[in-house]
Amino acid sequence: MAFSEFTDEDVAYLRKLGEKATKSIALSRRGLGSLFVEVLSNGLVRLSHRIREAGSFTQTKIGFHVSCIGDCKTDHPDELYLSLAEAMQDAEKIAARGLAHENFKSTHLSHSVNAKRQKKGFATVEQLLIAYRDSLKGRASYGDIESCFNKHLFKDIEGASCRFDSFLTMQARDARPEHLVPVITRMMHIKKLGSQCNRMISHISAAMSWGKNYDTDARQKEQEIPCYFGIETNYFLGMKKYSEFEKKGKEQLSDRELWLLWHESLQSMGLTGRVARILIAIGGIRQEHLIATRWKDFEQDAIYPNLECETRKTGLGANFKPKAYTCALNSLCLHEILELQNLTGHREFLFPAADRYQLSGKPEIQRSKHSLDKPFKQLQNRIKAVYDFELPHISMGQLRTTISTRMGVAGIADEIKEQIQGHNQSNIRTERYDRYNKIKEKYEALVLWEEYLRDLLTLPYSEVTDGYPEKQKVTPDNLTRVEPRPLFAV
Repeated sequence: MAFSEFTDEDVAYLRKLGEKATKSIALSRRGLGSLFVEVLSNGLVRLSHRIREAGSFTQTKIGFHVSCIGDCKTDHPDELYLSLAEAMQDAEKIAARGLAHENFKSTHLSHSVNAKRQKKGFATVEQLLIAYRDSLKGRASYGDIESCFNKHLFKDIEGASCRFDSFLTMQARDARPEHLVPVITRMMHIKKLGSQCNRMISHISAAMSWGKNYDTDARQKEQEIPCYFGIETNYFLGMKKYSEFEKKGKEQLSDRELWLLWHESLQSMGLTGRVARILIAIGGIRQEHLIATRWKDFEQDAIYPNLECETRKTGLGANFKPKAYTCALNSLCLHEILELQNLTGHREFLFPAADRYQLSGKPEIQRSKHSLDKPFKQLQNRIKAVYDFELPHISMGQLRTTISTRMGVAGIADEIKEQIQGHNQSNIRTERYDRYNKIKEKYEALVLWEEYLRDLLTLPYSEVTDGYPEKQKVTPDNLTRVEPRPLFAV
């Protein structure tokens, strides 16, 4: 097995088996020997340079694998703990210079990134949270995480000290859910902060997972964090959420709520209403992807009209690079975009909010200027006055969830639905070999979605109900396919 096929995760798997095992990884040139990986009976993984000379093997110990640091750092404080990539580099140096172990250790291994970090000890919870937060700069979630940590952990709230030093100063590897309980209790007893308890738990859990992966992920080393996390298990993954503080409102929009949002959003919310209508018609992509799209990425005259969007959801902090995906446009969505082009077609982006961020020099859109929150009150007031109906609050995420459910009801397969909505589909096949974007399949699915929407949106308001499609009973009428109609905009 080549080095590129044998990873740090494989080493961790061999450790879990609890049996002795060995693996030789050949160095870059013949005659230099190999990196010899030994899984010992006590679960430790020893890394050595090994070469055959005069019919026998000469073996020079380099150190232990980084996954062992939690088990033997106390008993072996002077040992070095390295990833496979670092050990391979050091084995190459031993082979090239023929250095004895002790001379090699003092001359070369002191330059190891992990060795430098380990000398400063394990990171505290505060160091972990700051490093995790800073790794997300340029991502849409950065502002939310920064605000959450600053308000509820690092700073004072309403003049009362809110720094939880007992939690923040402990080693991150020793943190447990019970240590977070005082933080949650404090948040629950401060007005309007109870609803953010679950968000805090999610952010802490994400930080722990990030720290657990950081020590052995070579892609992260550019950040030069001057400490070592040594986290072996993320205990916060199973921490109980506080159901009484879950987001208010329905998870799904009823037929009436979706009808009202479509027909009244432009009147009350301006460009934000246009965002909502395009998101509905296009199949529920993320609103930050839509807002960050440029007019040059709009192809009206293609065989299948489309927008080229970029996903900003996945990645590795500073190393993150947005990935493009293609959104097919049915006639309903195309009509909405052409209407928008009459308003903003002279700008670089579909929505002017993105222009403002571009001019300010910020590399990414941090926060959507077309959130439903601020203009939504105007929509609620209008619907109350015109329809005598109390419209509950609707978020963009709730809208996306509703669209996903209803596209399934419309007969769209899960695989195509995920690609329509811009979920990450990256793998070896899609990145290296198969570049087909399934635009034809997406377009055909979105034609079905348009038919479904027209069935609902062309109804007079008096015939619209408060029902939910996933709760409807299946009848022969439900199974009858609607004949294609002339294309027109609702």
